[in-house]
Amino acid sequence: MKAKALVLDMDGVLIDSNPLHAQAWLQYLSQYEKAADSMLERMHGKRNDQIVRELFGEDLSEDEVFAHGAAKEALYRTLMRPHLM
Repeated sequence: MKAKALVLDMDGVLIDSNPLHAQAWLQYLSQYEKAADSMLERMHGKRNDQIVRELFGEDLSEDEVFAHGAAKEALYRTLMRPHLM
């Protein structure tokens, strides 16, 4: 029988990915000497652009916000890769 569906976990329903997202943020922010106290609470329910503006300031350009978010997501994917094998 051929597969008829594909399930993607986009919000932590199947995999609790928040700890790895928090770890990625902490690692990413360390290079900027930014504190990220209580990261899980601060990031819960927010998009990357909201988190980036909260951490780096509201005056960032859209390109800067995107670059920070994309760099953090790349780090998250690196951290997640061993869990997918």
